[in-house]
Amino acid sequence: MPTVGFLNEGKKADCGQYANLRKVALLHNVRMYKGISEKINCQGNGLCGTCVVEVVEGA
Repeated sequence: MPTVGFLNEGKKADCGQYANLRKVALLHNVRMYKGISEKINCQGNGLCGTCVVEVVEGA
């Protein structure tokens, strides 16, 4: 099973191969938003761009 590491939080989580990284992060209490974006965001609907992630290793 694939593992995803959240470098800013220092956490790792197991997830499915085609898992939604935003949902995995929120499930493991990883902060996805900073500042005002914590209150004002699109809840993962792909409209605001505040929950952007960077893949630093792997595919």
